[in-house]
Amino acid sequence: MEEKVFILLYGVFWGVVLYETYQCTKKTTNAPVFWVLLVLAILGSIWIKDI
Repeated sequence: MEEKVFILLYGVFWGVVLYETYQCTKKTTNAPVFWVLLVLAILGSIWIKDI
């Protein structure tokens, strides 16, 4: 049960981070930064799940 709550909060956190990052990329030419962060987020969630 606690694990599901943690995953949910983790998902919400990354959702907010990625949304804010995406909003910033639309205003600038930093689109590659958005994709790097997206990949890091995916790798990070996989890594945490393995622990």
